[in-house]
Amino acid sequence: APAESRTSLRLAEVRLMMALDPQQRWALASTLANEAATAPMADGLRICRWLNQNGFPESALHLHDSVAPPADDRDWFIARLDALFGMHDWAELNRILKMEDQPLPPLMQALFLYRADRSAGKPEEDLSHRKEEIVVAARSAQAREVLYTAGNLELAGETELAISLFRFLQRNDQFGLSARLGLVRDARILQHQRHE
Repeated sequence: APAESRTSLRLAEVRLMMALDPQQRWALASTLANEAATAPMADGLRICRWLNQNGFPESALHLHDSVAPPADDRDWFIARLDALFGMHDWAELNRILKMEDQPLPPLMQALFLYRADRSAGKPEEDLSHRKEEIVVAARSAQAREVLYTAGNLELAGETELAISLFRFLQRNDQFGLSARLGLVRDARILQHQRHE
């Protein structure tokens, strides 16, 4: 069976074992992370993402550190960020996001710094500064990054900030329709919030 199929089967097996014996969830996640450390990089990344998405950030971080992916691998870097978010390790998140060789483009870096500060409960003054960094970075970012960031902000309930990013894309040939739909969605959300 191809590696992707083996990984899918292994994840299905672990899900089933966790459902049958919930007390073994953490041990199974740890075992899965240890197994994935010697798997091909693509399979390891898929398992790392699965661990993050299923509430095992410690196992995901252990897997990341065991694999020791190249520093410029954006997907593995984001998996590491997701694990640190899951562990509420705001100091480490800020540290690695501010490293000179971190692989994220400026807009995504600004988004993750904002999310970390917001999650850490930083004061509104700090958050306002981070929001401004996002808007400034969006002006020179690739359209796909702006759309991703706007959607991420929208899901996080940052409707007004999402609107400001969607506006950058209104006339974009490739993403204009998605941006206009986002603007309509967010305008409805704001209208609903004002009537509550």
